Amino acid sequence: MRLLPKRPAASPGGSVKLAGREISALNPEAMRKDPRRRDRHDLPGPAVSLNPTHTLGQQIAEAVLLARGRHQGEARERAIEVLDLVGMAKARGSGGRVPAQFSGGMRQRA
Repeated sequence: MRLLPKRPAASPGGSVKLAGREISALNPEAMRKDPRRRDRHDLPGPAVSLNPTHTLGQQIAEAVLLARGRHQGEARERAIEVLDLVGMAKARGSGGRVPAQFSGGMRQRA
């Protein structure tokens, strides 16, 4: 569906058909103008992108560990800083709660 840039993305091959018509070979202009085009790309929202069994602090700290290579303690502190930066009330306590304990807006912030 050409959602990723050509490089470094690799195409595993295959085809994409919509209403019986091969669309993966269409040029971008034809894909935009095709009146039968009904596909939609719904990106996951905060309700499904966060692991319900891990706390927000754990999930943010994991991202810090993977992206920055920091130690566990440093990653936890950075997670608290990040929660504070996005306006999570009582960030230190918020990091120990699971996503279901937050409203949808608060999960979006996280």
